[in-house]
Amino acid sequence: MRWGALARLTVAAIAICPSFASADLDEHNYLPSVLNHLQKAKSALESGQDGLAVAHSRMILHDQGIRVFIDLSETPSSLQESCRKAALKAVETWNETLGAGSLNLVDTAGAAEARIVFSKEVLLRGVQVGGYCAQSRSVSFSTNGSAVGTYSATIYSRYQLPSGQLLSDDCLVNVVTHEIGHMYGLNDCADSSHLMGALNPSKPKTDLQADELEALRQLRLMAFEIQRTIDARSKGN
Repeated sequence: MRWGALARLTVAAIAICPSFASADLDEHNYLPSVLNHLQKAKSALESGQDGLAVAHSRMILHDQGIRVFIDLSETPSSLQESCRKAALKAVETWNETLGAGSLNLVDTAGAAEARIVFSKEVLLRGVQVGGYCAQSRSVSFSTNGSAVGTYSATIYSRYQLPSGQLLSDDCLVNVVTHEIGHMYGLNDCADSSHLMGALNPSKPKTDLQADELEALRQLRLMAFEIQRTIDARSKGN
């Protein structure tokens, strides 16, 4: 089930049962930093700081879209086309999942909020990994007192296993699609059959499982409900 249908279900759930958005999330499914923004959005909403609540909710939803640059500067020329296609496929998957325009490709790194980099090896705290997403979410105040959210990310994806074997095209897609999941707040999963599980080169995954989609829906439902409440408040409803 793609987000085209999932988005409609989310809107319907808010309209029919707005109290759903106050339900408890299974925190294991989400990155702590994202849950922190959700809590800050709720607190700001309760204290009447609507602009601050919206800014924090956008660090979850990325509802203004994320500009993405595919960086092949560390990729051998013989592998650049495969890596580029893998990145494009991952972006397409998430745009199908969340809606067109969620991820928007740009031609220069300077214009991007997120980069996808392909390297021979990827180390995380000294350990070889398939990939990882280094990202930063923050909310600050501009000179005019408005709350402003800032987001940046770099996805590192390896194209070669430590053994020297090149990753298959599907494995490349698996790694990038998984790391984009972190951009939208999903945590790693212990189940290797899931997209957010560890990379299994013999069984690559390129789609979210039903429970992963549901976890994503619940998180976004809460953030959408915060924005819906603010919109209704501004209209005097």
